[in-house]
Amino acid sequence: KLANGYTVVPDGKVLLASQTYEYALHYEVDRNSESKEIILAKLNNYITLARQCECLAVVFCVTEGGDLRVKTLKNWATEVVPDAYRELFLFAAIDLDALTPDAFFFSPSWVLISATKPVALLEQ
Repeated sequence: KLANGYTVVPDGKVLLASQTYEYALHYEVDRNSESKEIILAKLNNYITLARQCECLAVVFCVTEGGDLRVKTLKNWATEVVPDAYRELFLFAAIDLDALTPDAFFFSPSWVLISATKPVALLEQ
């Protein structure tokens, strides 16, 4: 539950922890079925959550619509995500038939809002 009264319900959540920190990855599976208004509402809720937390990232896994949908989501995010939070939002087109854990986490296939060079979700 957020400070503004809304609730964030990601499609998935993974906590990565060490002895010194805990980092949360919030997954949004995008099937190219939600409108701009719904995506903007989700982005705004995650921005509110980011203001309440120290370590998090929001990962949009695009399973339908490919690179065009990724570009669309990035453009919408550019409209509402402040510069200070842009590194927290990652987007990638996911080919479910070719998906492997290694490729998902460690291949540079994820793009940030204001970056053009893809990055890996996790560094080895």
